Amino acid sequence: GPGGVIAASPRKMIENNQFSKVPIIVGTTDYYGSFAYEWVKGIEFGMSSDMRDKAIDRFMLRYPEKARSFIHDIINFEYTDFKRLYDPAAMRETILRAASDYFVNAPMVFQAAAHAAAGGPVWM
Repeated sequence: GPGGVIAASPRKMIENNQFSKVPIIVGTTDYYGSFAYEWVKGIEFGMSSDMRDKAIDRFMLRYPEKARSFIHDIINFEYTDFKRLYDPAAMRETILRAASDYFVNAPMVFQAAAHAAAGGPVWM
């Protein structure tokens, strides 16, 4: 917090260009967010459609109620393997990709874009 090792919230510091403009390299994989589901019993064998629906429903609680239906549709469209609709492994993989995008990839892209916009060299 203020006066500590980090002077303010990282987001505020990014918004105010209060960070070193050193060269950075960023990159991810599709499954960085898999840690979010490591506790789910049997996840290594796939995911049932009920499990997938419950995971999406829990995720939707992060958003304002009025936006949930729209965001739910976007998630279902973007993270559905239409060639393998009923395949438990495909359902697991799409949820893990969604978790990776939300928890890791999107924040990393935000950070890289802010760094580049402030004049810092970025390689992705």
